[in-house]
Amino acid sequence: MKQLLRIPWKRFQKAYEEYPRWEALALWVRAVVDTEGIAPPLVMTTLEEQCPSFLEQTKVLKGSTSLGFSLQEWIHERVFASARHEGWLDALVFYGVRSLRSQSTWAYWERCEEEWDRKPPSSYPSFKEWVSEAQDYDPERETSIGILAGDVQRYVEWSAFSCWLAPFASGDAEMPKQVAAEWERKCPGFLERSTSRPLTAGHKKVRSRQQFMRWIEDQFFAQAKKEGRLDAVRQQSRVHPLYARMQRYCELRNRNRPDNLMLGHPSFDRWRSSAENYTES
Repeated sequence: MKQLLRIPWKRFQKAYEEYPRWEALALWVRAVVDTEGIAPPLVMTTLEEQCPSFLEQTKVLKGSTSLGFSLQEWIHERVFASARHEGWLDALVFYGVRSLRSQSTWAYWERCEEEWDRKPPSSYPSFKEWVSEAQDYDPERETSIGILAGDVQRYVEWSAFSCWLAPFASGDAEMPKQVAAEWERKCPGFLERSTSRPLTAGHKKVRSRQQFMRWIEDQFFAQAKKEGRLDAVRQQSRVHPLYARMQRYCELRNRNRPDNLMLGHPSFDRWRSSAENYTES
């Protein structure tokens, strides 16, 4: 967790979004080379285009099945050199391999390894073709990875909103009028329903953040629940780095929050910006 907070979110997010494609390149190389026992021209040409400096260093390995592993090490050392130097590479790898795109790519790689071992293909897919299939591969063929990823992103965003509301969903903190108004704009009707009294400055807490998220699921994730993927959305959200960052910032802020929240609670946009830019040495 400390590694995740060493840099602002936008920098981590950029590397996190790039990671699955670079990982896919290493897996594609491994799949082809493991089958052929040597790097065919298709692999060598792709590596020249994608990472020429790697190929210059490892020409001796072009006939070795260790080429894919060497490429993965090179990616960590060169593509994500800043992450390694600044001490957050382990966090990037931890969250990167748990992303939906990475998980589907690993599953697709395993399928290719099994199928190509039994019967090598007459021709191999290009990396562009392979990664397009791999990053949307669902071995159980139940839902599109793209749809699930969209659900996860929305769930993480709502979780961030629940973190902002945390001081008023536990304890006896009174709610400033501006906070109640912002809450009502995003979730019309929730406060009156949960408190059974009009929305006014100084009204008390709702029962819990869990109650709020259940309401959010009913309101905004009804389709995911109907189609049986809500548990997967919840699970995948918990291993999303933005979710982890927001939860950590929420803990730290609540630990050091002012006694009088009627005067000191920021708007959600300000809170979110502070959470994204927060760093720890």
